[in-house]
Amino acid sequence: MKATVVYIFDPEYKEVLMVLKAYGPYPGKWCGLGGKIEPGETETQSAIRECKEETEGKIVLENPKLLKTEIHPDDGVGRNSGLHLSVFYATHPKVEITSNREGIYVWQSLKFALNFNSRAHAGFADNALFIREILNKEGIQDFYKQKPESPSWVREYLH
Repeated sequence: MKATVVYIFDPEYKEVLMVLKAYGPYPGKWCGLGGKIEPGETETQSAIRECKEETEGKIVLENPKLLKTEIHPDDGVGRNSGLHLSVFYATHPKVEITSNREGIYVWQSLKFALNFNSRAHAGFADNALFIREILNKEGIQDFYKQKPESPSWVREYLH
């Protein structure tokens, strides 16, 4: 199976939009937005479509950035066996997303999103790992390093 996951940050990278999944392989878990890539669709087209569908048109991405594509071995072990997962990210002004059949949408703090020990985070979305990679790629870690007044959780999670 080929799928995408998209992490949408507010423009200042202080919060990330996450969904508490109502069904699928990770019910009751917090995830980024995304889903299966449809036949004939590119990974980028899938990321754009999934965000538009899940947010009922409130978030329409023009150019999400690809973080990476992970290819899991097709070994029959676990939910991710044979999964090709393309991880995208983008920024978008905060808008309220109404809960829908996918789940409950919340703009979560980085403290929540970067909690490596949370059982509420999903498998397909190694949320904390992906989000940390995104922040590092965007130089956000350096931003926090230069601010001694940063809360202790920032130093703990980003260093």
